[in-house]
Amino acid sequence: MVAQDLTLRMILSSLSGWLALATTCAVWTPLIIMNAARLRVSVSPRFIYNYLFGDFVNLLGVILGKLPPTQLALGIWYLSFFGHLDPFAPDPQPTLVFSKLRERKREHPRWYRITLAFMSYSLWDDVKLLLFCIAAGLAAGGIYLTLGIYHDPEHFAIEVPRALDVKSFVMGLIAQAMVCLARIPELRSGESRSKAGFKPVHAVDDPLFWFLIAENFFNLLSIVLLSSNAQYLLVQSPWIGGGALMILLDCVLISRIRVWQRRWKERKGSDGETGAEKEAERAARLAKLDEEKAQLEEEWEVEDMHVEAHAPVPKQRDGESMADYKRRVHAHAVARKDYLENQHLVADIKERGERRAGRRDKKNDTSSSAVGHFPPHPRSATSGHRADDPTPFAPRQLQSTDDEQHANARDFLLRPRRWLRSTGVAEPSV
Repeated sequence: MVAQDLTLRMILSSLSGWLALATTCAVWTPLIIMNAARLRVSVSPRFIYNYLFGDFVNLLGVILGKLPPTQLALGIWYLSFFGHLDPFAPDPQPTLVFSKLRERKREHPRWYRITLAFMSYSLWDDVKLLLFCIAAGLAAGGIYLTLGIYHDPEHFAIEVPRALDVKSFVMGLIAQAMVCLARIPELRSGESRSKAGFKPVHAVDDPLFWFLIAENFFNLLSIVLLSSNAQYLLVQSPWIGGGALMILLDCVLISRIRVWQRRWKERKGSDGETGAEKEAERAARLAKLDEEKAQLEEEWEVEDMHVEAHAPVPKQRDGESMADYKRRVHAHAVARKDYLENQHLVADIKERGERRAGRRDKKNDTSSSAVGHFPPHPRSATSGHRADDPTPFAPRQLQSTDDEQHANARDFLLRPRRWLRSTGVAEPSV
């Protein structure tokens, strides 16, 4: 019974360790990709020196102490991937970076479109990445346990270290102290920036620190679940204390970020140094452009529905089977019936498009009587109608009654049947 309980604890500990490693990947991967896409460094070299030294010492301590393989993989990940930032990076040169990105856009448009998608990560992108990494971590843990049991079904187990190695213990203390001390400059920097009236770098909903808390939680869980032996917990005490202290410091940092954000909102606009007025003006302009873009997309979508509903019955294409042709005719009939019966639901969008078209015509000193049409549409050339042709939209249809709409729908549904009878095609069922 004891062996079975110990085996279960080993499995849960191993899976928690793999989850910690997967969460770590989700923490730093967006930073690595965004820094590479933006051609910039996001942290100071001193922070990198501190973190790399702590990772290196942590890895040595894990190796000397013969700790579980997931802790070893965690140390290797930190040392290998967190050092992607150049410790000898020069001072920021935003103008030069901007020109390089423009050159990349001009000379390598395909590569620029790829990198453009990785220049920023939304909250939903971070959540998707975290879920993917957690799934990958669980899969890796399952593969590790399965292969171990397959190769040695009788004696496979995760070793529980109980012999205290002084070198490993000291290195673990140094490593965790270095990693925890790396939070102190970040707290001081954020506090000084906030008091000086600068906008905080991080927000409360920034997933970075929440992911770090989750990572340290899974790491602590993997250590504690493996064994409750006092000698084992003594061996692991540097990593237990370091993980708990990191969670505490990250919680303190999140609380201070909340204070910095509140202080920034209270100070916005109180002096000319914050640039809040310019920032608010730009945000309002962008919001207005986004709203106008959404309205244009709505108008174009309604225009497409109108053009499709009033288009003639499609003809059979060369090589098209009769069954596919019948389906196209049926879909066309259903789409027209739906539009004619429900066009009153989108009448406001049509009127908005007509008003926009009238403003555009007046601005261009063209005919002021152009009503009943929409702004130019990218796909209007393929629809067979000109964007400035008033025929697709008749003002009478905007003011038509329900009886007229049903009559139009009835006439249309009868029309393809007469046309199909004359061609010998079977009638589609609507």
